Amino acid sequence: MKKPKNNIRYYRDHARKGIKSLLDEKAITEDDKFRAEKKNIDTKTKEYTDTTRRHKKEKTRRNYESITNCQNVYYSSFFIVLSILVIIHELGHFVAAKINGIKVEEFGFGLPPRVWGIRVGETLYSLNALPFGGFVKVLGEEEEELTGKNLVKKTLIEHFHEKSRGKK
Repeated sequence: MKKPKNNIRYYRDHARKGIKSLLDEKAITEDDKFRAEKKNIDTKTKEYTDTTRRHKKEKTRRNYESITNCQNVYYSSFFIVLSILVIIHELGHFVAAKINGIKVEEFGFGLPPRVWGIRVGETLYSLNALPFGGFVKVLGEEEEELTGKNLVKKTLIEHFHEKSRGKK
């Protein structure tokens, strides 16, 4: 059964039935073979070929790799943004201490042990080994240090500006 070239009904019917209906017919034209090859269907057995299965595995592997790469970008950008927020937060403590005349011993990014530090004036600015957080070490936070510029001898208002609500 040859396909008529200008028969619109033929094309419409086969478009509704799909590629399987083309393979189920007795006569397979060159155009039908081309469509079957395009969908990786063997015209004799009417089944998908191994290249389709292999292609699906490769596609799955590529998708997994792209998802993994996206997760790495997501986690690293989250870490960078969180680190910037920690620095800004600790900078607020630092500025509040300086405005109230309290001596700041150390402004540190990360958790100790200290990797690098530089002393400017009376404050040590440090970069620590574990980059998860930061701190501002104020004179007088530990009870052993009692001098003129410490936190313990400040008024209640100055103490309020320095400590958070949960630590009062």
